[in-house]
Amino acid sequence: MFPEIDPQNYLTYYKRATIYLAMGKFKSALPDLSKAIELKPDFLAARLQRGNVLLKQGSTQEAKQDFEAVISPWNPDAKELRSECYLHLGDYNKAILDLKPTAKLRNDNRAAFLKLSKLYYNLGDHEESLNQVRECLKLDQDDKDCFSHYKQVKKLAKQLESAEEHIKAQRYEEAIEKYKAAMKTEPNVEIYTMKAKGRICHCFSKNKQPWKPSTSARKPTGWTPGMSTSCVTEPKLTS
Repeated sequence: MFPEIDPQNYLTYYKRATIYLAMGKFKSALPDLSKAIELKPDFLAARLQRGNVLLKQGSTQEAKQDFEAVISPWNPDAKELRSECYLHLGDYNKAILDLKPTAKLRNDNRAAFLKLSKLYYNLGDHEESLNQVRECLKLDQDDKDCFSHYKQVKKLAKQLESAEEHIKAQRYEEAIEKYKAAMKTEPNVEIYTMKAKGRICHCFSKNKQPWKPSTSARKPTGWTPGMSTSCVTEPKLTS
């Protein structure tokens, strides 16, 4: 099954490593891949395979070094894998920088467009998220995952845009209701909750007098559990 190893021939180590990989024995493949790279440092196929194994094992920094060694403007595989490393390291912006060009380098890369859309969404950029998921739907309007995400982003974007239009028109009560609806639409991504609460505070400051809470005080319209009362205000009294 295994080729005879020539200690000075990088290909024999690489061939044995590929057999281990085919058998799912990633740990066994790693020393052979490293030996092949040691004998031939510019052997990019071995570096790419080793980077993939290291990534699976959770060694993201080491994997990133291998991917950087093989990266090129026309190599989407390496860019996608390095993007995955950045995701594991929590650097979403660098993950986007690597992933974005790969979306255009394949004929049908719906997965990349959807991933980009979700990354932008989680960073609070719902407009760019919408742009990316639309690119996915251009490739296949019946893609279930893309369409499901599109509906979510579209609904949230419409609520946020409507709220801002109400604020521009000084319809602060209506804006508050739209932002409350947006928090219900997306309760899990904190950046949208923080933005909505901040804009609700802005509406109260524009429309009402400061509200000073007391033990018997009535909670004002628009207040929700967890919202800071320092920015919440009572309605002005009219005669």
